[in-house]
Amino acid sequence: MTKKCNFTHYESNLQLAVLKKCLLVSLIIFVLLMLAVFKASATVIEVLPKLEQMIENQQVAQNTNNQVQLGPVVELITDKQYQAAIGLLQQLQQQSPGNKTLCYLLALSYVGQENWQKADSTSQDCIKIDSKWPVIYSLRGPILSALGKKKEALQQYNFVIALTPKEPGGYLQRAKFLYANRKNDPQGLYRASSDIAKYLRLNGEAAAAYGLQGLIHLAFKQNEQAKPYLLKTIKAQPDNLTILSELLPLYYQENQTNQAQALLLASGKSLNKLDKEKFSQYKFLQAKHAIAANEDTKVETYFKAALKLKAEHLPARKAFIYWLDKQERLQETIPLAKQGLAFAPNDSYFTSYLAWALADKGTDLEQAQSWLDKAKKLAPENVFLSDTQAWLDVRQGNYRQALKHIQPSIHYAAQVPEIAYHLGVIHYNLGEKNKAIEYLQLSLKSQDSFNGRTQAQALLNTLSSS
Repeated sequence: MTKKCNFTHYESNLQLAVLKKCLLVSLIIFVLLMLAVFKASATVIEVLPKLEQMIENQQVAQNTNNQVQLGPVVELITDKQYQAAIGLLQQLQQQSPGNKTLCYLLALSYVGQENWQKADSTSQDCIKIDSKWPVIYSLRGPILSALGKKKEALQQYNFVIALTPKEPGGYLQRAKFLYANRKNDPQGLYRASSDIAKYLRLNGEAAAAYGLQGLIHLAFKQNEQAKPYLLKTIKAQPDNLTILSELLPLYYQENQTNQAQALLLASGKSLNKLDKEKFSQYKFLQAKHAIAANEDTKVETYFKAALKLKAEHLPARKAFIYWLDKQERLQETIPLAKQGLAFAPNDSYFTSYLAWALADKGTDLEQAQSWLDKAKKLAPENVFLSDTQAWLDVRQGNYRQALKHIQPSIHYAAQVPEIAYHLGVIHYNLGEKNKAIEYLQLSLKSQDSFNGRTQAQALLNTLSSS
């Protein structure tokens, strides 16, 4: 048994490792590992559970004559049989009311189910049992974060530090939260850096902070400073795919694809192939590496492998759609987007993409308009929806209306070749040949492929020869 809080497990973008702490004088140490990940756009962080337990003794003493056997409960939680664990814990609580450890494990089981409301109410019950127990505040922080209660979540980490000011772990834990919540708190990164400094001054294990330090440097756009920290982390934890996903692009930016490939292969060797979720993420990284290394023949294979392992892997699905779209393989993107909506019905990316793809296909404009209307409600700030609306107008022969609708997107024509192409088509149909040629040439200026490039080149050839 130790009095030192340990936050060394680092498995994600926002590794909220929640407290290895003495529960009672005699017998048990729990390590709760909370995993927070970037979804979709990598700008929204949501807390999701990854639970592992380290048990030094499978009993918690109530008194010299009565002990609660926790072995079966721990096994159920470790095996992710959360409902069974909940049932057993509720029985044990009837036998030993007021046992804070049983209360903690019950809250932990609800976290495993992602039943955040139940987890929250149970954690409050634990606080009523012992309001000075830092372990429960460490658990409640991620719970409140998952419920979107960021200010209240931060308070929980503050409580941990107030209760254990000389323990380094609480500062690293709060730093991880501040990094995760940086979009909502502009000063959060600076405060996270201060917490890491405090953690190190209190003799916290430096290696445990490397990954977070690297991520903070990346957030500050300090790539050179970030790279050594991320590299140290991945060498110590080759299966840390979240850190690897942040590190590899730094090598791609310097055209060091061979070095990136070596890191990727080393990581693959460390993975448990039976962990479908993690192996799906690995295949996703392989697909992105193949794109960076211009290994086009491998890209599709890796994307399909990632989705076969985990069909609801939304970032991989979106990246695959984007890549296929660039290859002008529109027919294949539509079913992928529809399948994505089955997993995430209100996802603005899938909704807006489906509206665009159906508009471009031109065979079901009514359905395209329906999806576009929904996309506008989900993401009214998305200026590119004006381009989709304009393209729908083009398909319906309303070229004046198309020119009106596309105005908010014109500013992006130089960066987005599809918009330049659409402007070229609109001006062509309005009889404005010179403007049409100007925009068509602009769309083809980039060497990147895009959906419509073939048609843009054909129309430009026609106009140039007439």
